[in-house]
This record gives sequence, structure tokens and C-alpha cells, in this order.
Amino acid sequence: MAAPVQPPAGLSAPFADGPWKGWSTWTGSEPFEEYAGPFYTREDQDGSRICGFRPRGVNLNGTGFVHGGAIATFADYSLFMIAHDAVKGETAVTVSLNTEFVGGARADSLLISRGNVLRSGKSLVFVRGVIEVENEPILNFSGVLRVFRAGGS
Repeated sequence: MAAPVQPPAGLSAPFADGPWKGWSTWTGSEPFEEYAGPFYTREDQDGSRICGFRPRGVNLNGTGFVHGGAIATFADYSLFMIAHDAVKGETAVTVSLNTEFVGGARADSLLISRGNVLRSGKSLVFVRGVIEVENEPILNFSGVLRVFRAGGS
């Protein structure tokens, strides 16, 4: 029997059952993300990190669609998960988050984000990604994370 896959530092062990079977959550203290989410992440077939979010009623705007702020919060979470290996467990903050809405989502839709690290330097990590619902893009995003490496920067 193969040993269970250990999640990267800061992530819960993958859920063993239920609708998020195989997905993990961030285990650090993020009160706003915990309220706005929950958000999930897992390794995709190609080894990249993808994120998932199923919005609830509290995430909606007055027209019954998922509020843009909720989607942007999920994009910010996704920046960090996509850049997880580049950040290497160090403290990081969002320097910029750029978003272009190209669609919308309803409550209980499954939002999936994918992306990649464009460049990772000594203290800055550049990321881009897309959030989709049923394989249709609803948000393109890009951002920069500032990493506070131990011993300096």
C-alpha cells in the first residue's frame, strides 16, 4: 500500500470523504477567508495547484449572483496557493491583485481556479490565473506577492 500523500506545509491533510474528498484547506488563521469561504486546494493531474470554492447565500450580491468581492477574495487565496512552492513557507502579503471579470456565477456553482507562477525572485512572486465555472472563465487575475524571507528581505 502506498504511503498517503503529505500535503505541503500549512495545508490540512486531504479530506478522506465527502464532496471535497482529496482536497485540503489552509490551516493558518485567516478569519476573513474562513468567513468568505471555505476555499479548498489540491494538486492537479499535471502537478500544479488548483483551488475550489462553492459560494453560499452570504456570498451573493443583490441580483442573486456571486458578489465580485467574494470572487476577488477567492482569487487572492488562489494567488497564495498557486505560489505556495515559490513562497516556501515564508510570510507573504499581496502587493497587487488585478482582476478582469468576464462572466458571473450563481450560489452553489463550483468555482475552480488554475494558474502559474510567472516569475519568482528574492522577494517578489508574480502569478496569473483564471477562475472558471463549468470550464467557462469568469475571472482572469494576476498579482504580485511580497515574500519576507527569513534573515532579511
